[in-house]
This record gives sequence, structure tokens and C-alpha cells, in this order.
Amino acid sequence: MDKGICSIEIGIDEAGRGPLLGDLVVGVVANDSRNSQWLISANIRDSKELSQKQRENLAKYILEHADLVVTAYVPPRLIDRYKLNKLVADTIVEILEVVIEVLEKPKHRIRVYVDEVKGYSKYIEEKLRKNRRSDVEFVMEKKADKKYPIVSAASIIAKYVRDSNLYASRIIYGDFGSGYPSDTVTRNWISSYSKLYREPPPIVRRSWSTLLNLAPHWYFNPKKGRNILEYLMG
Repeated sequence: MDKGICSIEIGIDEAGRGPLLGDLVVGVVANDSRNSQWLISANIRDSKELSQKQRENLAKYILEHADLVVTAYVPPRLIDRYKLNKLVADTIVEILEVVIEVLEKPKHRIRVYVDEVKGYSKYIEEKLRKNRRSDVEFVMEKKADKKYPIVSAASIIAKYVRDSNLYASRIIYGDFGSGYPSDTVTRNWISSYSKLYREPPPIVRRSWSTLLNLAPHWYFNPKKGRNILEYLMG
């Protein structure tokens, strides 16, 4: 191999697909494959297999060693209005367009690893291949965050940033638990907070059906563009 050739690996993954509260965060980590031993030695793996403390420590380690780390936020107001997989796919395309443009140089070979977005793998690749060099390689697979350390690193960054944002939100809105619909603390917070305020705070995903039982006046019907009370009243 030409020693002048720099092979860049880019991993991308998201965190926060299922919760009722908070942003969805897309994380990107890029690294020169000739300097990838740190990914192995630190036992970088899927963020879901790690404790919060482990994620925090590894996120700081990744930030110190990776060549490039980028995150993008998808707020609840967008999640409520668009199909989630399409929204994630478009966010991946937009953020990778910028990252590839920064890294794309004559002697850079780029390989992009993406955790599969169901139904949108071909869409993502076709979008990214426009105006790109033909030697940019795309690998999109199910559970890529478990197979490829560079994607695991991206998943850790995405989860770490989302958790940090939730910590800040708890300071403002109180303890709402994990933000998942099955969490009793989250459900109790929704019930209590919705009795005090007609409009929900911006961290709430208003299109989640959980609100129909807990806070129907907060529920937003994306097809109608109205909340459930307005919908029932015609």
C-alpha cells in the first residue's frame, strides 16, 4: 500500500430513538485507520452494553483520541412532524456531507460505517454518492454498533451527549426519570406536570401515544396538526 495513502474510517450512530422525552442525537466519529489501536485497547463497544459511568469515561477517551467527533440534534418538534426513520436518514446524510467534505482529500480513502436505518440504506448511499468521489465506500449493516468499533465509538458519543442534555433538562424541569414511556418516574412526571401547564415543555415528544392516557391535551396528532382535544372537538 502507498504509505502516502490515508485510510479514514467514519462511524455513525444515533441515540434516543424510543424515549418520550429529549432530543435524538446522531454521533459521528472519524479516525485514521492506521491509528486505530486505541479503539481496541480501550474495549470500545456498543453504548447499550455500558454503564453511564463507563460511557462518560469512554466518551472523554474518544474525544481525546479520535481525529474528528461531531454530533447533531433532532429536537422533539421535528420528531413529532416527520417519519422517524426518514428524519434520521436525512440527518445522517446532512452530517456526513459535511464530515466527508472536510476529510475528503486526494490521498484520503474514506470508508463510512452506518448502523442500518430500516428502509433507508439505499436512500442514504444514493444521496451521499452525489458529488462524491467514487472511492468513498459505504458499509450499512444491522447492529453495526456491535460489529465495528468505530460505530461503537459513535454510539457512545451520541448516548453521552444525549445523557448530558437530559441532565441539564432535569435541572430546569425536575426529575423526570429516564424519559422512556415505561419508566414510572417519567409517567408520574408527565401526569403531574401536565396538570400545572396546558402546553408541554419543548423536551416532550407530543406525538407519542403514551400522552393519550397521561396528558391528552399535550398530545399532538401529526396527521391533523392538532392536539387530541382540538381533534375531538372538531
